[in-house]
Amino acid sequence: MIGWQRWLVAFALTGSSACLVEPNPDFTEAQASETGSSPSECLPGTLDCDDEPGCEASSADPLSCGSCDKRCMIGDQLLECVVGLCVGTVTLTELEDAYTDRDAPDDAFGGEPVLRVDSRRDAYVKLPDLAEFAHVNLERIELTLPCSLANGAVDINRLEMNWDELALTWNNAPNLVGGTLMSFESELGDNVIDLTDRVPGWPGGSTKHSLALRSKVEVGPSQDGIVFASRESGAGPSLSITSSW
Repeated sequence: MIGWQRWLVAFALTGSSACLVEPNPDFTEAQASETGSSPSECLPGTLDCDDEPGCEASSADPLSCGSCDKRCMIGDQLLECVVGLCVGTVTLTELEDAYTDRDAPDDAFGGEPVLRVDSRRDAYVKLPDLAEFAHVNLERIELTLPCSLANGAVDINRLEMNWDELALTWNNAPNLVGGTLMSFESELGDNVIDLTDRVPGWPGGSTKHSLALRSKVEVGPSQDGIVFASRESGAGPSLSITSSW
């Protein structure tokens, strides 16, 4: 039966002028991905994010992780995309810091390249506002304190008042809030302290949060205490935040 005869048979069976269209054996899903303009026409793992024909984006791309409007960005740092989930660690540096000296109660040391901690000197580190992390699952928060002189244990206490790095002195330092959060034994190199769920009210809220470092070792004025690097050294305290969403 030739083509025009098949058309007559179709006309007779349907009683109308409509013709029967058979599936195109050459059409593939790849063509749908290349020419489609709706999510339902995209191949798995591809997305149409520009409303133009074609599925130009990848759902594994950190800039379109699982959906067109999901970007794995925190500040200017790009995280990984794993099966539609943004995951990774962001490290924040340039944390404000300073130390105070009981023997020089009106002097400010916020511009020094070190943070000194002993029985006569306390160090302070300001925790950053983590508003950018409000929508994510915070899995781990770690504070790193580079140490060039270790001498005993350190108590970590918290503050909930603002202070100026270049104006902080022994006489105007904020009062500590509550008891000691935790203690650690100072050691040369990086001292990594786990702050996950350890600082009440932080992250979150509008209160200014800080940490005070106090020595547990009693030393005299002529004895060495503990020396951490400050941000003025170029290698001061840093905060590493591991999150997912």
